[in-house]
Amino acid sequence: MYCLDCGTKIDDGELQCPHCGSLVNDMKARIAAAEEIIVYTDAVSPSRTSKLPLVSERSYQDYLGNPLDPSNEVDPSKVTKSAKDLKAIPTIGDEDPFITKPMQRIVTDTGQVVADVDREPKAYRQAQKRRRFPIGQVVICVLVVAILACGLVFGSEIQSAIQAFVSPEVKTDAPFSQSDQGVASSAEQSYSEGDFSSDLSYAYANLASLRSEVDEAVDDLEGYYRVSSSETRGSYADKCVSLIDEITQERSELSSSREKAQISADSELYDKYQKVDELYGYLLDRLSAISQCWEVSLSFDNPKKHDSEILAPLKTDLKGGNSVSEAAFDELYSEADPSK
Repeated sequence: MYCLDCGTKIDDGELQCPHCGSLVNDMKARIAAAEEIIVYTDAVSPSRTSKLPLVSERSYQDYLGNPLDPSNEVDPSKVTKSAKDLKAIPTIGDEDPFITKPMQRIVTDTGQVVADVDREPKAYRQAQKRRRFPIGQVVICVLVVAILACGLVFGSEIQSAIQAFVSPEVKTDAPFSQSDQGVASSAEQSYSEGDFSSDLSYAYANLASLRSEVDEAVDDLEGYYRVSSSETRGSYADKCVSLIDEITQERSELSSSREKAQISADSELYDKYQKVDELYGYLLDRLSAISQCWEVSLSFDNPKKHDSEILAPLKTDLKGGNSVSEAAFDELYSEADPSK
């Protein structure tokens, strides 16, 4: 072996370096410690390492911060955007504690330096990339110039032809517009109780699909409110807000249709409308609590440490571990059928 301090060769059986006097046992202990660090340690910082935990105690996460089970097979198509990602070479930065170190000085028994650190600065030049000629852009520019030239040359002729084609119809614009207005006004006046009953039945049937979308919003919250990416959480929060706007608009349109049909409060159809309107309210109550949870989640950079604060708005809609608004919706839905 060679001395770790001066590089002098030490024959087998010797207890210390003949050149500097370093103990062989100390060198062996240093080599063993270095091998243990390389094999069994994990980098905490560029200057400090720690022992890795047991395999059974290690945890893994994907790029979104979701926990991964090492026993499950990972589908590369779901975690990579293209096949080229699998062939990418990892980049080792200057802060990596395991970056390759330069060769140390090697000295023979006679004191001759066999190898030393190469300290000569080097500069590497990369070949310039050949730029392709933009043929497509040139063709588009030529076509645009040709069209503009044709417009300048034949512009007056084209304009006169258009005026000759449109002028016979100009005289009849006013009568048609008046008749259209009359038809529109008569259509508004002819909106009857039967028309509103049809719209009410359609709105009731559409509530089932809206109920499914609310369930999807709940699943999105449960799956992504702890994700570290604020962009991902923001996209799901916007999706919840858009669903709230959609339900609110449908509810408002149904209310306007009831007023247009002049449905009185003592009508049987009015009672059916109230039940459908109440179903809209239950869905909005559930989505309002979910939207508040998203707002709290987006206020934290690391939401994993704030579970109780993020999920606190849901407590206003929970009873016995179940959603109060969803339970009320399911109970009332069968009774609110306008066809009964």
